[in-house]
Amino acid sequence: MNSSSRIILTTRPLEKFYPVNAPQGFSIVNIPLTEIRELPVDWDHIWASAPQVLVFTSTVGARIFLDHEGGNRLKDPEVIAIGNATAQELSRRFHGIAVPSRQSSDGIVELLRTEKYSGKTVALFSSAKSNRIIQNYLSANGFQYIQCDLYDAVPVRKNELNDYLSRNDVVCVIITSSHEARLFREIAGSRATLKPLFAIGETTARTMRDLGISPSEPVGNSDLSSLVQEVCRKFLS
Repeated sequence: MNSSSRIILTTRPLEKFYPVNAPQGFSIVNIPLTEIRELPVDWDHIWASAPQVLVFTSTVGARIFLDHEGGNRLKDPEVIAIGNATAQELSRRFHGIAVPSRQSSDGIVELLRTEKYSGKTVALFSSAKSNRIIQNYLSANGFQYIQCDLYDAVPVRKNELNDYLSRNDVVCVIITSSHEARLFREIAGSRATLKPLFAIGETTARTMRDLGISPSEPVGNSDLSSLVQEVCRKFLS
């Protein structure tokens, strides 16, 4: 790391983090606030239910599914991915993956409202710590669906967050989920507002506001790489 770099902190679990290119003069340091633990799943029940629509809310969930699906269990399902990275992961198995224009749980709900998915059985693959926005919509609107929590995000007991928040070369923090926003507020305490805080997406931004933390503009569109570029441009302007 260049000693003169301005540091942007991110909070992704190690299993979800991928290297992000930042403009010259900036460095990305990821401080995981959670770690991923795969949960037991009754896969036979899922195959027997023969869902017609598969909904994925993360790359981690997509990878777990692909590890167990075996390539031939479901016949030509419709597939919805919350964002481009998740769609890229799923493209190893599926084609014609739908990605909402708003890459968020709210965006998936907007897709499910369309006639294309009316009356179809849905399988929702997510985290045990998901915001339940999609599940609540499916329940409230009479969908036949299977809720499948593939993994949990467990708090990391020891991390360097507070040490980094006290450093002058740290210019901001990007919070990458609602669950991490809650943990950030708990861990950082009075340091929570020392640096500008950016939200990976609108759902995370809403959670931050509920916690008394004001997210800085811009709010991301669930794509970490593009948000990093926008944040860097803001600090360079």
